[in-house]
Amino acid sequence: MKLLNFAIISILALFFASCNKDNDSTPAPVPPATIEGVYAGKYGFDNEAPHANYTLNLKANGTIQEIGQSSGAPTGQGTYSIKGNHLSATYKMLFEPYNDYFIEATFDAASKTIIGTWGYEAGATDGGKFSVKK
Repeated sequence: MKLLNFAIISILALFFASCNKDNDSTPAPVPPATIEGVYAGKYGFDNEAPHANYTLNLKANGTIQEIGQSSGAPTGQGTYSIKGNHLSATYKMLFEPYNDYFIEATFDAASKTIIGTWGYEAGATDGGKFSVKK
């Protein structure tokens, strides 16, 4: 009888040990949202609500392009930087009069939206407001 009890206990111990789930694996980290990509939306002048079509292409190498609405080709090009969720950019139009533009904005990774101001001088407050979404 002792031998039978020992055998049953041994079999149960092996059964429970073999069904033990191994949760030692660490889940893969979620990659951070990146700002690179094409964003389309609207811009406006001064304090008016954005109403004119506006498309930006932000590349992984720090290049920003304004994309022409009818051609789909770059009409302006420059550089951008992002620190946390703050985006700063400057670019020059690729045609006369070769105006310089400045952007100061906030990037919302969850909604893939960039909202900010643009201007003709550093600080980007003397042009108007814009909002674009990926």
